[in-house]
Order: sequence, then C-alpha cells, then structure tokens
Amino acid sequence: MNFKELFFFDIPSILLIFLPIFLITGSFLPDFSVSCIALSFLIYSIKYKDFRFFKSAFFKIFIIFYFLIIICSLLSSNFLYSLNTSIFYIRFGIFSVAIWFLLLNKKNLYKYLLISLFLCFLTLTIDSLIQEFSGFNILGYKKYAISEEVYRISSFFGKELILGSYCFRLLPLFIGLLFLTKIKNNYKKIIIFSSLFVLFILILLSGERTSFFFFIIYLILLFFLVKDFKKLIFYFFLFLTIILIFLIKIDSSKTNRIFNNTFLQFINTNKETSNNKFFIFSRDHESHYRTAINMFMDNKFFGVGPRNFRVECSNVKYYENESSCTTHPHNTYVQLLAETGFFGFIYIFSLFLFLIYIISKHVYYILKKNFYYFSNTQLSFLLSIFINFWPFAPTGNFFSNYLNVFYYLGLGLFLWSLSSLKNKLFKNKKV
Repeated sequence: MNFKELFFFDIPSILLIFLPIFLITGSFLPDFSVSCIALSFLIYSIKYKDFRFFKSAFFKIFIIFYFLIIICSLLSSNFLYSLNTSIFYIRFGIFSVAIWFLLLNKKNLYKYLLISLFLCFLTLTIDSLIQEFSGFNILGYKKYAISEEVYRISSFFGKELILGSYCFRLLPLFIGLLFLTKIKNNYKKIIIFSSLFVLFILILLSGERTSFFFFIIYLILLFFLVKDFKKLIFYFFLFLTIILIFLIKIDSSKTNRIFNNTFLQFINTNKETSNNKFFIFSRDHESHYRTAINMFMDNKFFGVGPRNFRVECSNVKYYENESSCTTHPHNTYVQLLAETGFFGFIYIFSLFLFLIYIISKHVYYILKKNFYYFSNTQLSFLLSIFINFWPFAPTGNFFSNYLNVFYYLGLGLFLWSLSSLKNKLFKNKKV
C-alpha cells in the first residue's frame, strides 16, 4: 500500500466527495472533514517542502485576516472564549488551498464531487416530497409548524430549518461542475433546467426567504453573464413565473410567507394611530442591528471579539429592547462591525468590492470586446462567493463552522478553476 497516496490524496479526496452528505448530518462531520483535509495537506506541504499554494495571493490575503481576528480576540474582554473561534479559523484557509491541490492532482475528483451533489439533491427531493404529502419524512421527522395552517419542510435537517440554505449554497457549485462535463450542450441544458426547477421547489417548500431571493439573484446574474445558456435561463424565468402563479391559485401558504409576510415584517402598523413604522427586514432584525452598532460605537477599531456578540448583548449599555440579545446579529457586515470593528469590516467589505470589480470586468469584456473573461464554470463558482458575501440580507453567523464550510468550499473550487482552466487572473499557471 502506498502510504503517501493513501494519506495525502485518497482519504482527503473521499472526505471531500462525502462532504455534501456530511453537511446534511449537522456541523460535526463536515467540520471534522475540513480539519482532516487541512491537516493532511499541511503535513504534505511541510514533509515535501511544497509551499506553492501557501504563496498564492488568496492565502496571503486570508492569513492577514486570520491574524486580524486573533488580535480582535486578544483585545476583547472575553478573550479565551473568542480565541476558541479565531485561533482555529486557519483551518478554513488551508482547506481551500487543499481543495485546489486535490482537484489538480486527482483527475476525476470533480466528477465524483458532482455525483455526490447530485445524489444529495435527489435524496433531499424525494424525502422532502414524502414529508410534504405524508407529514413525515423517511426518518419520521414531522413538518415544522409555523402556525395551524402553515408548515415548512426540513427533510433530514429536522428542527434546523436550513433545507433551502443548503440547496442554494451548493447549487452554484453543482452548476459550475456541470458546465465542466463533456455532456452535449442540449442534454446539459436539460439537466440544468431540471436541476434549477427541482431546487427551486425545494427552496419554496423550505420557506426560506433569503435563499429564495438569492436564488433569483443568481439566475439574473447567470442570464446576463454566462455564455450559450441565456435562452435556457430566460425560458426558466418564464416557467418559474407560471409555476408561482399556479401555486398562488391552488395554495398560497408557501408564497404568502415569501412575499406577503416578508413585506409585512418590514412594516409595523400601530393599531391606535394607524401609523406605519418601517423596519430593516423585521423588528427583531433591526433590534439586533442596533445592538451590534452600539457595540461597534464602543469598540470602533477591533470590536468585541469574534463570536462575542452573544456574550456582550446582555450588557445593559448595549440593550435596545427584549429582542436585542441573540447568538449573532443576523447580518455578516453588521456582525463584523460589532465583533471585529472597523478593521475586520473594511477588510471583508473590500473583498466584496473586489468581487464586484472582477464581475464588472467580465461584463466589460462582453459588451466591448464580445469576449467572455470567465468561463461558465469559473463564473458560477465566482457567483457563489459573491452572493455568500452579499450585504443586504439576513445571514447566519459569519464565524459559524457550518457556514464557513460552504464559504471555503466555493473558494477552493474557484481557485482550482482559475489555475486549471488557465484564466488571465491567475498569473502563476504552473502549480
């Protein structure tokens, strides 16, 4: 048995292939896989003195942010609790370059990852439909009751209502890998159309509004930016509109939560005065944001420390109302202001602006030179990163181990696509 091949290539590759499946089980297995893949690659790099991937622009940018959040933790009043998050955060950056390394060295790995994603989506679709029509999924989990009339589907996620988030966050990666396959374009279009439809239904059944709107944003960007698939996206939009109209006619409970309830959460009507008060997303969300801004104003440069919002929000000087305190502020950039201050916020926001710049460059090449700067695969991976860092939406905890697996999986695939497909942005093509 070749120990080098087994430990440095085969086992990490198997863990990567099973990662989409592990993400359904909770946070432990995916985080364990990320740690093992990162550790294996780190040992390989040290043992064989191969540090090319650590010299990449991405890792240099990441390592600056890593040391920044450690400083934020050390300067916080609950530094030991905060350091538990920040000091081990380095595994995600190593995980991204490890994906890049593995995909370059294991020829068919991306195909197996694509199959894994397909099987996950297929299984979730079947299970979700069973839960929708029978009231229980195959493991016996009930539909989640919002009210006596409204239910949400969660499939294998149980009480964790993240089915839509899971589907959306992996959709651009699935589509990006699908673009790479040698399937004929007509068949590829059928698969993409079917995948978009199935995942749209799953997101709708899940009742996750943020995932629904991100799904629409992704489709709009695909329509304007991809090559050879514009008609497919346009026809899908028409089909989507028909489906929504049909659902509103026969069962408005699903669409009401996404459209009507969302609008109503933005507005609170005083029954006595009939005056309307507008909120940022909802009353609770605005309370979280105000509390986070109070923390930022008190700790402008380095914040209260990564993951310390949940600790500091109980402090009376940050209190807004009974909804002030929660585990995180439910917006990436507001959380960064509160927990990492101006320096952490501006660092990540600058990266988001850079994403806008390179997407704009792609648009410029299309309009002025009739040339697609990014391939469809690269573009889909890039849009995954872009939408994950979209500022104007409620989000999960930025420092959550579970969410960071999605973030850095997309980053790893994008880095690989840049180098393996020899894009202009990647100067050092020999890796």
